[in-house]
Amino acid sequence: MDELLVVGSAKVKSFIANLSKEHYANAYLDRKRYGEMANSLAKSFNNWIGELRQLPVLPLLDGLRKKVMVMNYDRSIESEKWTSILCPMMEKDLNNKVEVGRKSVYDYVKCYFKFEFFRKAYKSPVFPIPNIGLGSKGLVSSVVLPPITKRLAGRPPTKRIKSFAEATRPLKCSRCSVEGHNKKACNAVI
Repeated sequence: MDELLVVGSAKVKSFIANLSKEHYANAYLDRKRYGEMANSLAKSFNNWIGELRQLPVLPLLDGLRKKVMVMNYDRSIESEKWTSILCPMMEKDLNNKVEVGRKSVYDYVKCYFKFEFFRKAYKSPVFPIPNIGLGSKGLVSSVVLPPITKRLAGRPPTKRIKSFAEATRPLKCSRCSVEGHNKKACNAVI
């Protein structure tokens, strides 16, 4: 931080002065950071096993087994506190999505009845489609038809359709090795 203050401008100095310590200092963080401080999975794992790295293979494996068992036990104790089938984070996410869905259904129904009112008021045969803009009298400006799902007659194509960005190879003559024509159209003297 001191180096940034020396090199940086007034904006950098004000940014660092207003930066909360929870974002960059482990001492002020309210939870454990497992893999966030290491730049690779191997470094994160090495930090997790700590002093076990210096042991021979069998004590190392036994120590890893104990660490995993303790971690699983802590997680099972924590999960017993849950009041639903899902974990609290997923439960919160699900509730948020249900609320969004409930609001969008409410908007759809409200929009449908508004269109239905206009359809009956103006005696229009056009059915309401809430996703399309309204015309001058409140009627739907265009009708959306479902896609054609009928299977085409004949055998389905077997050649792959090339994408727009995919380049094709230029023709190259096998007689004169010049691009732009093939052997049949070659006029070169042999």
